[in-house]
Amino acid sequence: MFMEVGAMDAGGRLVGVRQYFLDEARHMTVAREAASARYVADEKAWVLSNVDETLMDESGTRSRHVDEVRWPSEATPELLGVRVLLGPANLSIRGLAMQIAYMDREDLDASRYRLAYWSKLLQPAAILGLSLLALCFILGPLREVSMGTRLAVGTLTGLAFKYLEDIFGPMSMVYRLPAAAAVAAPILICWVVALWMLRRAR
Repeated sequence: MFMEVGAMDAGGRLVGVRQYFLDEARHMTVAREAASARYVADEKAWVLSNVDETLMDESGTRSRHVDEVRWPSEATPELLGVRVLLGPANLSIRGLAMQIAYMDREDLDASRYRLAYWSKLLQPAAILGLSLLALCFILGPLREVSMGTRLAVGTLTGLAFKYLEDIFGPMSMVYRLPAAAAVAAPILICWVVALWMLRRAR
């Protein structure tokens, strides 16, 4: 089923809904257009109002108008609002987890949301690793060089970490690698370098 939504109001009601249902051979069987739709949580279904429906089968095409049609779906207004209005980077960890669970149920590609989820989850480890690396510039081999040199090296190190994140993230989506490993790899490199520099400083 493919669906197009014209708009969603503040109350979670959909406006200008078009639905197209295909069979296993990818032939369209139903084309539906509704003026609006509201979600009924108790029934886990959308109620489409003022519906024009076209049914297609081997015997021909038939059109009809009905006041209401129920469409069972796990896609709540919150989930649809998340998908339409917000990108993965703007969602909370809980919102990302809900979106990933929904997309997995619907057999959709959730790789972008998994990447954002693990980025947010492992962010404290990344901050601690970069802080430890910054400490190495003060106590480590660079403590005897000028402040300008240390500042330049610190800036380049931060850029290198960001570039690693930008490389591993898209690579995980292209090559179907685990998102957790793609996010953890730059953080692990940062920690290894920081611990190595601290050992040299002793």
